[in-house]
Amino acid sequence: MVRLDTDRNRLEIADRVESDGPHASRLAFHLGPTVQADLSGNHALLCWSGQGVQTRAILRLPAQFAWTVHRGELDPLLGWYSPRFGVKQPTTMLLGVGICGRSEELCTTLEFGR
Repeated sequence: MVRLDTDRNRLEIADRVESDGPHASRLAFHLGPTVQADLSGNHALLCWSGQGVQTRAILRLPAQFAWTVHRGELDPLLGWYSPRFGVKQPTTMLLGVGICGRSEELCTTLEFGR
């Protein structure tokens, strides 16, 4: 489920995982090439500029996972964006790793600054 809450300036994402038992799981968020991310636990402070305006947001990631930030890494290949064939540039990727149970809801919230 994805819900835009315009009154509170936020986007809510709810993913549901159903399985026959606990499984190792990964969840990735690929950010735009101009987005900078400062990760602290399961919260990422995002910042980017466009059309002369600086924008900030907080991405609250599912607490069930341990989160890491990757940008332009080669081994393994993580944190790249390809605007066209044969061209790549570094971008930020947030990677969560954890265990999902038989029925798990993963909630992510993107809150925009006011």
